[in-house]
Amino acid sequence: MNINSKAQQEFDVKRSAFVKYIKDKKISFSEKIFETKYRSFLRLKDGEPVQKDTYIGIIKEIEKSSKKIGSKVSSEIINKFKLKEKQDKSEIITFPFQKTSDFTNYIYHQWEQDQEEDLYNYKKRFLEYLRKIKFSKNKFINVNMDTSLISKCEESIQKNNEIRKKLENLLDIVTISFRYNHQGFTLKERTFLETDTKPILDYLFKENLKISIGSKSIPQPIKLKDNEIFLHMRFIWLIKFGDPPKVELNNVLKEEDIFKDFQNTYLS
Repeated sequence: MNINSKAQQEFDVKRSAFVKYIKDKKISFSEKIFETKYRSFLRLKDGEPVQKDTYIGIIKEIEKSSKKIGSKVSSEIINKFKLKEKQDKSEIITFPFQKTSDFTNYIYHQWEQDQEEDLYNYKKRFLEYLRKIKFSKNKFINVNMDTSLISKCEESIQKNNEIRKKLENLLDIVTISFRYNHQGFTLKERTFLETDTKPILDYLFKENLKISIGSKSIPQPIKLKDNEIFLHMRFIWLIKFGDPPKVELNNVLKEEDIFKDFQNTYLS
């Protein structure tokens, strides 16, 4: 029985179907049609992992171009790859790694880039909201974030002592990558990351162990003090081994509620 939510299943299926379609049709896109998503599109096309929000952004940019004369993909086709299932606000959507290098590249630097892009887009949406409510006073926007990491493992995998030992070693490295508990890579650890993780990951993928990762961005209350507006985003990352039960997050605030609360608190 598939214990994944409909939103997770849809993302898995449509992401794979989209990659297959553009490969089968040998479709390429100019960098001009993307804003900040071109490198992410190339990663997706090459079969490397991308987050759900990154995938949505890629599809949106291609959809814009599909309305132009001479477009390589019609609006009807791109509509088939759009995500339509509603994601529960407490759910973290993940994506699986297919090979060792995908995992190494992602934990080495890509997760930080995804996080920074999400934060940039959040600030952009907030500024659009301020324009919408006609808040025109000049204020400095102070943006910051914090990161948490959750690990979840299928129970049957936990009972395999050999795999468990490999996962323990891998999680030590992941913990440092995400600077969990204020730790971080030393220059030496960053330099030898591939060599240190390769035998572990090669073994796990050979055992057909499913390794997935994903994050959820949770906006925090917005504050206004003197001439500054303070935006704060909390990123909660989930790394999964196998198909464990779904993680349920508590106290997840919706972005539109955060914006309205800011308006009601400071501008009413």
